[in-house]
Amino acid sequence: MLKKTLLGFGVCIGLLACAYTIPREDMVMAKVALEAAKEANADTHEPALYQKADYYFKAARQSFKNHEYGMAQEFAVQSKIYSEKAEEGAILKQEQSGG
Repeated sequence: MLKKTLLGFGVCIGLLACAYTIPREDMVMAKVALEAAKEANADTHEPALYQKADYYFKAARQSFKNHEYGMAQEFAVQSKIYSEKAEEGAILKQEQSGG
C-alpha cells in the first residue's frame, strides 16, 4: 500500500514538473531584443518603453532563477514586446531628427 502511494505521489510530482517547459528560447529572445533596443539608443529616445522592457526582463530573470517558468516566460515575452517597440521608436525618432 505504501509503495502504491509513493508511486502515485511520484507520478504527480513528475507531471507537475512538466507543467511548464523551461523558457530558454524566450529568455534569449528577450535579451537579444533588449540589447538591440539599447544599441538603438532607446534608453535615450524611448526611455519609458525601454524601462518597461528592462523591468520585465529583470522580472523574467528572477522568475527563471526561482524556477517559476510560467511567469518567466510571460515576463520574457512582455520584455521582448516592449524592447521591440522601444527600438522601433528610437530608430524612427533618430531618422526624423536626421541623426
